[in-house]
Amino acid sequence: MNSSAAQSLPTAGWDDGYCDATGFGNEGACETDDKGSFANVQFRGSSWTAAIRVCAALCLKCQRCRYISVSLHWNDCSWFNECDMRSLHRDVPGHKSLKVPGHEDASNGYVNATPDSSTHRGSHLWAYLRGLSPIKRERCWVDSCERPGNHALIAVAMAPVASTWAVNAEAKGSYGHIWRVVETFFQCAVLGGFLNASTGFSASSASSTSSVVVYSSFATMPPPAFRRVLIPARMQHKSNTIRLFRELRVLFSGDGSRMKVMIEDLMPHCPPWWEVNTTAGLDPTCCVNQTARQEMQRTYGDDLSISEMRDLRPSNLPEHLRAMRHVVWANLGVAQHQPDTAVFVSNEGASNGRRIADELLLAQAVKTCLAILRPNWRFRHQRLESLSYYNELRLLRRTTLMIALFGSSLHNCRFLPEGAMVLEIHGALKGETSRSAFSLYPTICRQEMGLDYAAYVPPGWDCSVLDGSCTGYLEAHVEPMAFVRFVAAALAGNLSSLDHDFVRATTGGR
Repeated sequence: MNSSAAQSLPTAGWDDGYCDATGFGNEGACETDDKGSFANVQFRGSSWTAAIRVCAALCLKCQRCRYISVSLHWNDCSWFNECDMRSLHRDVPGHKSLKVPGHEDASNGYVNATPDSSTHRGSHLWAYLRGLSPIKRERCWVDSCERPGNHALIAVAMAPVASTWAVNAEAKGSYGHIWRVVETFFQCAVLGGFLNASTGFSASSASSTSSVVVYSSFATMPPPAFRRVLIPARMQHKSNTIRLFRELRVLFSGDGSRMKVMIEDLMPHCPPWWEVNTTAGLDPTCCVNQTARQEMQRTYGDDLSISEMRDLRPSNLPEHLRAMRHVVWANLGVAQHQPDTAVFVSNEGASNGRRIADELLLAQAVKTCLAILRPNWRFRHQRLESLSYYNELRLLRRTTLMIALFGSSLHNCRFLPEGAMVLEIHGALKGETSRSAFSLYPTICRQEMGLDYAAYVPPGWDCSVLDGSCTGYLEAHVEPMAFVRFVAAALAGNLSSLDHDFVRATTGGR
């Protein structure tokens, strides 16, 4: 189909709302990215029919474009490789979205989370999860609410908003800052009871003691009960309506966790603890909202347990966090993929303002280096923000080397495979000069996730973790050949020596 054929696009079937947020004029790369916004479109004064036809014609020239979102008011034509047309965003009015015919169909990026007909699929994973250290329910669930039991349908009345910055990050779609939410949901919702806690596994012969059934093999162990979990669709925060926890569906719906996470408009959301004001009638215990309870039970029936998740810092047990990636991989259907890709995370256009001077030149130098040292690896210079969350996780599953400037993209090491290496570039801290800023990602990536890790400090960068003084906050000036030597040393296994160099560079040799 070409641009002239776009004139015959149907004039019905357009849906109100937009697929996802994009940056105005940031077209993205049609060969590799998942979304973008075409520049230099002029829709003001146009009809919807004319605007959508123009946007569709642009989409047809973009290799990975499958869907478009158009706004006359905002003069926007955004394209997407994947879009859930059943759940368009409507918090900003004035958009219409459409699936554009003409390209071959692509996966819509959402897992069809239904019970697996094969009882053996995932048995090793489920047995592994059942063998992890238990999560105490009192750490997860508010006492005055029903605690999740053997119900097939669970409603989490208060999704775990962990702090003010987590809410703000959700509002901005900045997923690098909601890991307390993600980890808490995994530990409480998946490990803390939604897997069938009454069933154990052992290599011993089948027997029955008390309420715990012990099975002699994976073949005789039944899968955990498949459950549906309802979470709030939105919350009010400082008079703003914020769509909540969209990524939880992608992460935790599927056969790995044996659940389907569902956004539910009927679900109330408690005000976060820092906004609770009992004199104003705000009740921190949402699950006592009888009106919402009755409405939900009319919709879903009596087989419903309404529970409220605590606002807590997850335990951060390495065994729990490392299990999370396996559950997510199973849910996304990529558990068997093999790591074969080096990813240089691009900071061009990053909302945090930090960047690498001459980033393209540096990425090309790394690509040339890896072509010699690791000729079997693929190389990707990629803006992660341009990928749908689904495809971002699929890319991380295949990543064996991740290179990134200091920033929230490094939180993604939680979903890198065992044996992967993380190389962090310093030089653009934007004022984050405390010891905790320098130790944040080594703690997460190396200590908690068990990955190989090294940090690079550009020569001449004046920064000390001892007195909190740094210069050159926003832009890292990295000499390509010096960094290539650093990459080669890391790949050769000289991580201890590189750690020593990093400590000397950031403490002035003290």
